[in-house]
Amino acid sequence: MPGPWISTCPYHDDLLYKIMGAACELAHITPYDAGRAFGHYFVKDAFTMGYGSLISLMGRTFVDFLCGLNNLHLHLSLGMPAFVPPDFRVEKVTTSSVELHYRSTRPSLGSWVVGICEEIASSVYSMEVKFDFLKGRDDGSCDHEVWHVSFSDQGLTTAKGQLALAREDSRIQYSPSPELFYTLFPFHMVIDRQMNLVQISVPFCSWDFAELSSLGASCVCLLRMTTSTGLELKGAFHRTLLMDGSEALLFTGSPRIKDLKELEHHKMFLSDIPPHDMSSDFVVVAEQRQVEADLTKKLEVTDKLKQT
Repeated sequence: MPGPWISTCPYHDDLLYKIMGAACELAHITPYDAGRAFGHYFVKDAFTMGYGSLISLMGRTFVDFLCGLNNLHLHLSLGMPAFVPPDFRVEKVTTSSVELHYRSTRPSLGSWVVGICEEIASSVYSMEVKFDFLKGRDDGSCDHEVWHVSFSDQGLTTAKGQLALAREDSRIQYSPSPELFYTLFPFHMVIDRQMNLVQISVPFCSWDFAELSSLGASCVCLLRMTTSTGLELKGAFHRTLLMDGSEALLFTGSPRIKDLKELEHHKMFLSDIPPHDMSSDFVVVAEQRQVEADLTKKLEVTDKLKQT
């Protein structure tokens, strides 16, 4: 490779495979062990590059982290148009194990995934994880990699676990009406188990002066939570009815968070923000820009030192 290695420049995978091959020859290790080692180093280097806060705040638990990998890659792809993100599926979730599916157009990187996840579990969540290979492309048993991932019992501390508990809670006394559901989620669809589209909504407004004027009654509200951090929620109130028929006001909103520092200040994680909420996108984009700005400054300082 001519010239120095530039961390912010994309390189072809062929170069990556050549480096891994050379590492295997020099260290007398298998490609799998080399991939795991590269995965561990990748995480450590990401922390050094300034992505430590982003990684640490992805989820409250290791399972939350795994469930958020697709969302993270989607965020990162905003600044990399040519990037084809991998696909991760987390299935058969228990308090001490999951089944992780990994699909990617890039071959032979399954061992990287293992190393990356092992390092994340150790560095961020202070826990050990064990990957047992079930099937994959290397042995021709499947068109993607599948592992059984085991770890110490985490309890129902994941977002999905908390949701399951909430559904079983008999104290829940509210469910939105169909009309309110359409208002809250104007772009939605419902598919049954036979993959039939049973409900769809696309908002529209007739070209009528009175109807357009009525939209001005919508009011955006800011609510400051009475917590030590003073979290603000941006949203609106909607008139609705409780299960017993009595009137009520439903507030729906999103946290006003501009970057990871504020997210950490409010003791939140990216996994706390719903996937359909753009707040997490703004936070990740802001972090990317900050990291890129810091790297640019370092390069400028390096260039000045070379010139002197």
